Amino acid sequence: MPTIVLNLLPKPLPRHPLRCADSLAARLYAPMMSIRRGLVEVVALLLASGLVSPLLAQQAAPSRSTQSPGGARLSPEQVLRLSLTWVDFLAVLADVRALETTNTDIGQMLINNRISVNKLKSPLLLGRILGEPPYPKGSLEQRLIEALRDFGEEKVAQSDKGFALLRRVSEATSAADIKTLPGDVAVFAGEVDALWKRLPLFAVLLSHILVDDTRVVDDRMPYLKLTSQQIATLKLQLRHVFPDVGTTKGGFALEVSASLLYGFLDSGYRAADDTRLK
Repeated sequence: MPTIVLNLLPKPLPRHPLRCADSLAARLYAPMMSIRRGLVEVVALLLASGLVSPLLAQQAAPSRSTQSPGGARLSPEQVLRLSLTWVDFLAVLADVRALETTNTDIGQMLINNRISVNKLKSPLLLGRILGEPPYPKGSLEQRLIEALRDFGEEKVAQSDKGFALLRRVSEATSAADIKTLPGDVAVFAGEVDALWKRLPLFAVLLSHILVDDTRVVDDRMPYLKLTSQQIATLKLQLRHVFPDVGTTKGGFALEVSASLLYGFLDSGYRAADDTRLK
């Protein structure tokens, strides 16, 4: 396994089931929130997908340069904007995750669920994602923006499904009312788990976008499209959302995603304005 991926491979952490005052709700709803922390499967996906090549010590072969719809290369400012949009998206998801895993009673859990949906649909988030330019069909930028939109829409749909399950728990009055709940909860927990595990793939996709494939040196692509100041800005924003990024390994999908991008920025690539000969 490539060293940089191996170093970022998260170690499984103990589950932290959601607890609430209603014991029935706790037994039935906790599995939704006790998402497995080990992301070994994600790393396997990264390796199998072919998206991980920019993380491998700059050994990828030269490829087609990223173009805007008009044929001109994207400016460093456009690339930075796209990168910050990704970090903003992670920040919203971190808020949503915190609401989902708050230890409280069933009534507050229902309220938190609706707050999460509002955050995912917030004008600021949608404005940043929907406001991105229409990148060329099939381009990495288009794939990333569409992936973020799809993820957000699926997360909203999951929240709605979780809300319906919570209502069933809160309104249950007999054994017959909860007969099918355990099975439904188990299916739901698996769906939530699978969706979260897709996040690190987006970080690797963004790393591809950041590599400047027009500056080839000794059959390598050692430069990023961002200047040193822009790289510093992106890393600062990552640390603002995830204060421990770059200092810890493993964790939930959100932390793994941030660590993948942060580690990539620190993996030896040169800034676009680096004038050193070697």
